[in-house]
Amino acid sequence: PGLSAAAAARAHAAGGRAWSAAGRVVDARLHLDTALALARDSGERRCQTLAMIDLATLNKLQGRVPEAHEGNTKALAMAREIGDAATECAALSGLGNAAFNLGLIEEARGHYEAGLARACEIDDLRWQCALLGNLGMLHANVGRMDDARRRCEGALALARRLGDRQREGNTLGNLGMLHIVEGRLDDAITTLEQALQVARQLGHVQLESVVQCNLGLALEKSGRIAEALPRFDAALQAVRKLGDRNSEGQFVGYLGRAYARQRDFTKARACFASGQALLREVADPLSLGVLLCNSAECEWGDVNSPLAQSLLEEAQTIAVATGAGPQSELGLALNRVRQMLTPQGADRSSELSCSGSTDQVV
Repeated sequence: PGLSAAAAARAHAAGGRAWSAAGRVVDARLHLDTALALARDSGERRCQTLAMIDLATLNKLQGRVPEAHEGNTKALAMAREIGDAATECAALSGLGNAAFNLGLIEEARGHYEAGLARACEIDDLRWQCALLGNLGMLHANVGRMDDARRRCEGALALARRLGDRQREGNTLGNLGMLHIVEGRLDDAITTLEQALQVARQLGHVQLESVVQCNLGLALEKSGRIAEALPRFDAALQAVRKLGDRNSEGQFVGYLGRAYARQRDFTKARACFASGQALLREVADPLSLGVLLCNSAECEWGDVNSPLAQSLLEEAQTIAVATGAGPQSELGLALNRVRQMLTPQGADRSSELSCSGSTDQVV
């Protein structure tokens, strides 16, 4: 009451973002839908564009990635129409994220790089920080680890310079993932615990869920599977609270791999089946390919080589279709499973009892 329509639109948009971070997606969508309607009615095109981006982010969170891609595409066009460079950066970031989830790697790279260039043009350090982080994760997922580290370290320096705790937490989580890939597991656990502390201080459920999953992976790779399992469970509880079906599919797949390495194949298969269904539903081919490799590893360990071979072949098809390189998370997983399926492969029990150091994280 007492607010203009434009001011009310901005207030609802802020509320929607806050509820989304806290995991209350129903409330978030209600506020963002209201913000979008009020912005349209009041002619507040910048607020309308930002609400479209926020709704696209929420759609991606809930696994509605094609809708997120479409929403960000429309928002980008509107941002350019009104000449708002910062909003253009936001739309390019969101569009890159959606393209990446759809396996459109080169498209995602183009959006991120365009956004970073635009942020540099207007000297917007916050968007420079965010887009450096996005590019870091893209480089990591296609195996360009030196580029990934350089981008992530640049993002962390900017986040700390700005005093932006959320971006600091995000970037610490990304750096923890890079430590895992490089086999620096103690460093990974230390860095991820720092990220988890930031997430909890902020009450940021989504960030906490990703960090918990990555901690589970670091602990699993350290041979501490009993400690890893509750981390995966905590991550799954958080993403289910958020309604994030994409992350749920990824996380339940990683939980399945941990069970397989405990040789609990019944629980592992249940996790892999659930994860496959979710990732096919939300159309996340890269994560599906990794899950198929982990499922193949499980079947090979339980002496079911024909099914393992079939799963490997589907994962290989996905790698070709998405352009995932040999050093990407999917490429590394494929290489690991190919080595297992050769006649000279390692002993089944030893392969499942210890995790390698080459799998990437979410």
